[in-house]
Amino acid sequence: MTWAPGFTDIGAHEFGGSSNDTTPPAIVSVTPGAVASGGTIYGDTLTEIAITFSEPLNLIDALATGSYELVEAGLNEAFGDLDDVVVPVSVAWLPGLNRVLLDLGDPLAGGNYRFTIFGNGGMHDLSGLSLDGDDDTFAGGNYERFFTVQPIVPPTFSGDTSGSGTEDGVPVTGTLAATDVFNTPVDDFS
Repeated sequence: MTWAPGFTDIGAHEFGGSSNDTTPPAIVSVTPGAVASGGTIYGDTLTEIAITFSEPLNLIDALATGSYELVEAGLNEAFGDLDDVVVPVSVAWLPGLNRVLLDLGDPLAGGNYRFTIFGNGGMHDLSGLSLDGDDDTFAGGNYERFFTVQPIVPPTFSGDTSGSGTEDGVPVTGTLAATDVFNTPVDDFS
């Protein structure tokens, strides 16, 4: 091929996909599992979310923070109003794994969350097909999940804890029987 004077190929828009690809990219897994299943995460442990896709994505789409949204419902615990809190994320692509890692910075505080990956106008594979976010086998549709972060509250004791052994000036003796009831699983008493 011979180029005419004044014409150059800068290679900026080369097609990296396959014209035979008609299957949109899909989400294979999201971890932690409680995010994907709409469950509850106990404690202040959630600092990242990993998303594995069925095939390589357009890297610009995969790394765009606007392709993802994590929102806390705010004080009224309802989504879609003025007290919602958008949680900023930073994005890393893990090459060869078809995986994106969202770094949330600080651990998420207790609350109700909505996690969205935008398939409508957001993610594309190397052939330009939009993400099948809603898992209906067709390109397009957003992946949206709701989950809860439940803080672990240390147990408290109520009643007279002065240790003086008296109640209203009268000596008190006896045996204290107590039962701990936890609202979250307790593991590893080693």
